[in-house]
Amino acid sequence: MKAILLVGGLIISASTAFAAPSIRKPESRSEPPGKVIQTLAAQFGDILIPPPSVERKKPPERPLSRLLYMTVPRATDVVGICESTSVLFRMEPVGSESVDSEQWDANTQVKVSDISTRPLYALVIPPVEAQTVYVEEEDEASAETACRKLDPYTANFDIDADSASQVARGYLIMKRLLATLHTSPAFPVNCPSYSKPGTDCRDAIVKLDPVAFSAVSDCGRSPTDDRLSCRRLSYMSIDLQVYVDGNDAPQTVAMSEYVVLGHSIKD
Repeated sequence: MKAILLVGGLIISASTAFAAPSIRKPESRSEPPGKVIQTLAAQFGDILIPPPSVERKKPPERPLSRLLYMTVPRATDVVGICESTSVLFRMEPVGSESVDSEQWDANTQVKVSDISTRPLYALVIPPVEAQTVYVEEEDEASAETACRKLDPYTANFDIDADSASQVARGYLIMKRLLATLHTSPAFPVNCPSYSKPGTDCRDAIVKLDPVAFSAVSDCGRSPTDDRLSCRRLSYMSIDLQVYVDGNDAPQTVAMSEYVVLGHSIKD
């Protein structure tokens, strides 16, 4: 499977075969900059995996504005968690400064104007221990092999986090929160924006899958108790702020609910 991209005048071939030439530090300093960039571009193309083809009912009408690729998955330092990078190419019409935008269509020539990346994680094997387990040195090769076999478009690489250890920590905190809600009816839950009258918002929380969160991040300290730190876990339309003690045991949780709106965009 191969896709061809044109980036800055360089042909990048995205393929599952690794064919790009390697480079050494002396060469990176002695070779002409253009040649070094060309080598790096070829290597970049080797780790890009094109998205699956989507059959369109109608032909496109607007210029190509973006291309989204995922990189070949790789192992992290945490057991059971793999990482792939989302690579977004933003495009703009050639000569857009002098061409009337009303004349643009799907045949308009475009070029890359910007590239942005974002690491995404897949919780392939949820932690079974009470704490994060790191990959041992002798297991690094097998972990890398296992992650590289995954398809980043079907293996749920959709967790936005700063690190794999943050993903593992978020999962363990969520798992403890759900266990606490099941066994402690008096556990403090704050849901000021919950919009379903006659129901308890904790019912919505206990139905959440501990592995299905889409983002986890640090949200500072508790505004009422400086001994507690905050972890934010985001789901499709629910945002949880879980306040934990020094052992990551949940002490209270606040839930916010969002309305997810969707609208069609002309292709």
